[in-house]
Parts: sequence; C-alpha cells; structure tokens
Amino acid sequence: MTSTCTDLSAILRQIQENQPKLASTAGLEEVRQALVDYYAASSKTVGDAVDHAEAVGAPDVPNGAAIDKAYRSFLSGLVDIFYNAVLDISSAQDLSAIRAVNDKVDTDVTALANDSDALGDLQNGELASLAKKIPACKPLQG
Repeated sequence: MTSTCTDLSAILRQIQENQPKLASTAGLEEVRQALVDYYAASSKTVGDAVDHAEAVGAPDVPNGAAIDKAYRSFLSGLVDIFYNAVLDISSAQDLSAIRAVNDKVDTDVTALANDSDALGDLQNGELASLAKKIPACKPLQG
C-alpha cells in the first residue's frame, strides 16, 4: 500500500511540476518539443508505476484483486493516452492541431477516470482506512 501511494504521489507530482509553461509567443517547434517531452516523461512515470504495481500485487483487503486490476488498468490507460499524445503532437501540422491533441488528452483522462468505477473502492472501506495510517498516502487524501 505504501508503494502504491508513493507511486501515485510521484505520478501526480511529475505531471504537475513538469507541465510546460509556454509563453504565448512560443513557436510551433518549441511547443511541440515541450509537449512531446512532457507526455513522454509522463508516460514513462506511469509505465514505471504499472510495472511496480504488477510486482507488488494486490492489496490484502476484500476485493483486493479487483481493485488491483482496476488500478493497473487505469494506469495502463494513462500510458496509452500519453503515448498517443506524443505520436499525435509529433505529427501535428500547426499549433491549433497541437492544442486539439492537448484538449483530447484532458478529455480522455477524465473519461478514463470516470470509467474506472472499481477505483472508487480505494476511497472507502478497509483500504481507505489503511491508507489513512500510511504517511505516503496522505497527499492523495482529499
């Protein structure tokens, strides 16, 4: 559980801290490179968390296997979204196409989160109780 919270905290921190802060005067290639680097790094960070989750296995709580499966599926979906963004931004012809890809990432991440019903189990019950006792999980609690 501690390692899962550490992984999730690292993912959130990496995504927030490394989001490009581009000047409004940034040109096509500058924007393209910044976003490609950002989404590639995000994909790698999340991919590492998938590998770690697989190595750690399911939590020893009721429905632990289902929660683990949903968690890994969610992370794998994020990897796919970020990887596809790298491909789409790399081939975008102009800034408006890049903005469209960026908007699609936001939409896809929201849809993925909404579709991951089993992840809701992480916010209640035995697992949530356990998370409250683990310092690494504190940044993830609302």
